[in-house]
Amino acid sequence: MKKTIVYAVAVVMLFAVVSAVSAKGGKGQGMCFGGGFGNEGGFGMMAGPKMILANASELNLTAEQMEKLKKLSDKKPADKDSWKGMKDSRGAINEELSKDKPDMGKIDAMIDEMAKKHAAQMKEHVRFMNETGSILTKEQKEILKKMKEDKKADFKGKKDRAKNK
Repeated sequence: MKKTIVYAVAVVMLFAVVSAVSAKGGKGQGMCFGGGFGNEGGFGMMAGPKMILANASELNLTAEQMEKLKKLSDKKPADKDSWKGMKDSRGAINEELSKDKPDMGKIDAMIDEMAKKHAAQMKEHVRFMNETGSILTKEQKEILKKMKEDKKADFKGKKDRAKNK
């Protein structure tokens, strides 16, 4: 019984850590995984093509860039099914844990399968964001970075004001 509880707590903690890291974009820097573009340390300043297109005038996008971004946006597969699959997998793990004698081998296999799916999702997302970033000029990336920093400061200000109420 103690062993089952320890495994259950370990699985719950694993999901909590993965969820927290995912919710914060890896390093808590926002829109994606890291701190910049391409070889500049990750993808933290990256935005998807839809967000970039929504800010086309501020970024001074050319017609060619807008067309490339529209095509890229249309090409992106919907992530809803893969995230639903992950949610279903977590449900299956919780269901197994709720049994009197959970099969830890089965749970381990489910976690391994989830890890493979998550890694594939992340790799695809990074490739997509890299392709999106390759359409922008260095100057446009800097404008986008500034826009993100301003938005982050606004959000922090709102959050701080809400805490002080």
